Amino acid sequence: MWKRFGRDTEAGRLLYSLYKTKHAPKINYPLIKTIHKDMNAQQQQSEKPKKPCPQRAVVDVPKVGRPKKAAVPQTASKKKALETILKETKGYHNKADRPLPGRNQDTEKDRLAFQFQFSKCTAMPKEARVPTLSAYDRPMLIDNGKLARKIVENRYEREQNREARIAEEHRRMREELQEEVCHKEALLEHLQQYPSTLQEAMPYAKGHGRAGPKPLHAVQMMNGQMKLELEACRDMKEAQEDLTRLENLISMQ
Repeated sequence: MWKRFGRDTEAGRLLYSLYKTKHAPKINYPLIKTIHKDMNAQQQQSEKPKKPCPQRAVVDVPKVGRPKKAAVPQTASKKKALETILKETKGYHNKADRPLPGRNQDTEKDRLAFQFQFSKCTAMPKEARVPTLSAYDRPMLIDNGKLARKIVENRYEREQNREARIAEEHRRMREELQEEVCHKEALLEHLQQYPSTLQEAMPYAKGHGRAGPKPLHAVQMMNGQMKLELEACRDMKEAQEDLTRLENLISMQ
């Protein structure tokens, strides 16, 4: 500390006088006063009986092993004799409860379903209950349901009959077209052979005579007309077959 102020100042000189040594200051502590007790008193105090600590808890320590039991005195058996048991249970089979008569499960299921569907619901609170039908409205609803079901069944039956009639009509038309095509093919083949025979039989087939159309020309016109009719019949037949295939695909789906 004195080096900061230097020894030229009064404060520095005072600090130098206090802290001029480099060793730690020596402190002389006073001696501790001790009390010497008499040894006889210590011996008397040690001879007093020791008492258990009052704060110490009493713990029950379990003992290892099972304690030995005294032998059980032999007494008479408490079981009943067979004759006594048979005598007491002699009339039990007459008092046995008879089973209840069986019930039809299908009827019970229908009754339960009817109760769930039309009866009043008491398990739910009033705010969540579904409105129920009265005894007057219930038969009307059932009759209306039966009537609606009958209408649907009749409509389905009519649709089935209609489809059957349409299928029968298509089959009949297909057979008629087949017969007409076969007939016109045979007629066309016959007309194609007819002009040569007509030229040999009639001398005016080359154009002689002015009254009416020429026989050969008339045959050719008829031949062309028959070809057109035959093509139309074939087109109708193909269209009918396409329609039949389409109906079969729809029925398979």
